[in-house]
Amino acid sequence: MRPTTPLLGCGIAAGVLVPALILIDGATRPGYSLWHHGASQLGTGERGWLQTVNFVIGALLLLTFAAGLRRALPPSRSAVWGSSLLMTAGLALAVAGIVPTDPALGYPPGRSDAVTIGGCPYGVRQAAAGFRVWFFRRGW
Repeated sequence: MRPTTPLLGCGIAAGVLVPALILIDGATRPGYSLWHHGASQLGTGERGWLQTVNFVIGALLLLTFAAGLRRALPPSRSAVWGSSLLMTAGLALAVAGIVPTDPALGYPPGRSDAVTIGGCPYGVRQAAAGFRVWFFRRGW
C-alpha cells in the first residue's frame, strides 16, 4: 500500500501557508487592504515575487493533496469528483501565480482605479470559483 498521509498533510499545509502569507504580506504593505484589493494584487509591486511563489507553492501542495485524497477515499463518484475539483482549484491557483495581474483599484498606491483587459482572467477565475460554491450548495 502506498503511503498517503504525507500527501494529505499537504492539504493542511496549503490551507495554512497560503492564507497566512497573504495576511502577513498584505498587513505589511502600505495602501493594501484585503477588504478592497484582491490577493492577486499582492503580486504587483517590488515584492510581487513573494505572492507569485506563494500561489505556485500553494498550487503544488493542493495538487498533491488532491492526489492523496484520491488514493485515500474508496472508489466512488464522490472521490473522483472531489479530487478532480481540487485539482482544478490547484491548477487555477497555479495560473494565478504564473499570470501576473495588472495594478488596479488604486493598488499599488498611485495607480489607476481602472481594471484593464489584462486583469480579466482573474475575473473569470473568481466567477468560476463562485459558480463552484453555488453548484455544491445546491447539492448537485
